[in-house]
Amino acid sequence: MSSSSNSTPRPAHQFGSEEALQRLKRRHAAERRFKLYGQIAIGVALSALLVLTYSIISQAIPAFSKHQVVFDLTLDEATVAPQGRQDTQAISNNVSGFYSLLQDDLQARFPEGAEDRAGRRELGELVTRLAVLDMAHKVARTPDMIGTTHRFTAPLADDLDLYLKGGISARSKLGFGVVPSLTPTENGQYLATGVNAEAASRAGRLLNEADDGPPSILLDFVGTWMRLETVSGTELTLSHLAGPRPSESLSGIAPKGLMIQVSEGNRSISDRLIAWTLMLKADKRIKRHFNTDLLFKADSTYPELAGAAAAIVGSIFTMLITAFFALPVGIFAAVYLEEFAPKNRLTDAIEV
Repeated sequence: MSSSSNSTPRPAHQFGSEEALQRLKRRHAAERRFKLYGQIAIGVALSALLVLTYSIISQAIPAFSKHQVVFDLTLDEATVAPQGRQDTQAISNNVSGFYSLLQDDLQARFPEGAEDRAGRRELGELVTRLAVLDMAHKVARTPDMIGTTHRFTAPLADDLDLYLKGGISARSKLGFGVVPSLTPTENGQYLATGVNAEAASRAGRLLNEADDGPPSILLDFVGTWMRLETVSGTELTLSHLAGPRPSESLSGIAPKGLMIQVSEGNRSISDRLIAWTLMLKADKRIKRHFNTDLLFKADSTYPELAGAAAAIVGSIFTMLITAFFALPVGIFAAVYLEEFAPKNRLTDAIEV
């Protein structure tokens, strides 16, 4: 018998040399590394997507709600419909008349804001003029409302809305304990004596150690808001901001302290505006609602009245027009490259 007939056949999975086996091992290792690199890349991409999505959602969530001020208004015909109830177009356009009703209501609620022109201007910053448009349109649709009292809501000014959502400035609560005596002074300020020494010392350090202007320290004496001006030992010098102005000495009151870190001169809203806003909120005159204007209103110079309706509609039309032109062009291009175009590297690259 020949030697070939006595030889044992080699298994199919074996290779003819050690070099071939080593090449196979290196190829398998390279495939494993490639797979690992792909998994790492996918993981990094997903992590970046999650971080980006969280950032977008967390920053966008406050925009989906807004604070509105509640008003109980008597619709005086001479104010809201000077040309008569039948002229609904004039009623709908009467921004000044409806805004004056809001201002009268706010001035009656906060008489300290009606004492001079500067105070009235500051009080007007709670609600912007165009915030009454929805109110005017509603009355124009139902003229029978004129002459009666109804409850309306108007968007709170944008900066104050942002403050209530935690923006504008960091803030923290301060405790002062029971104030034994609060006495009015001759210059219109107030002197709180016998204040807790530790609390007074802490407040003094906060006022004196700030680098970029002193923080605002506000005290709520059960509906009367005051601002801390100076600290001397256990005595606090306060100025009145909002609420009933005490004409006599008070005693035994434990005020609630609020420190606003950014100084009044470095922010867009004053201490008095903040005090008025917090008083309205305490009286349940400020409510937080879903911001439907964001979806159904267009651009506005007033941020609290602006919406994304124009952007949404524009994006939809852009996508429709793009799809209208891109789909047929893409289909025709694919058919041409597959059936009619010459086969070369250029057409292969375009097809890919």
